[in-house]
Amino acid sequence: MPRLARRRQTGANYPTDVSTLLNPPMRLRVDVQAALRAFKARRPYRGTILERCAKFNALHSALCDIYNMRTQLDLNIRGQESRSGNGYYYPDSDKIALTGKLSIVTYLHEFAHAINGEDEEFAVRWSLSYFKRIWPRLFANLNIGDGRAAHVVTPRTLEKARREPYQLIRRAYIRTHD
Repeated sequence: MPRLARRRQTGANYPTDVSTLLNPPMRLRVDVQAALRAFKARRPYRGTILERCAKFNALHSALCDIYNMRTQLDLNIRGQESRSGNGYYYPDSDKIALTGKLSIVTYLHEFAHAINGEDEEFAVRWSLSYFKRIWPRLFANLNIGDGRAAHVVTPRTLEKARREPYQLIRRAYIRTHD
């Protein structure tokens, strides 16, 4: 299937209210959902950094096959993961880079840029729609700020919040885009 017609570049058109983006629901592709379900079955949050990188690479290959793309994936995770990470899509080299932390939401957001250019509204809508469909329980705990940040609140981070509330607030967000 050919890529979507690229929308006009809109700069940083981050949505101010992410919840309105998901209503009405986006029409989701069955083949993308199947690839994400296979990725979920591999338990992407478990394993060593190398094992998790291999899982992300397998998902990336599957999505590139579905969209008939040759986008490269650069996972720049050294040693231990950071508490937060960043993701970038470089259109000139057709490359996605994740740094600091392997985040599913960040990866999906950057893949949406590879599909449809710099349209932030589309990238946020596409990534969160698929994340909500495949990981509904994690999505229910997603803390969404201004459309630029997302963090999954887990029992471990909740326990940490009880012990160190200020530090958690300062470091809780995983940026989905620079």
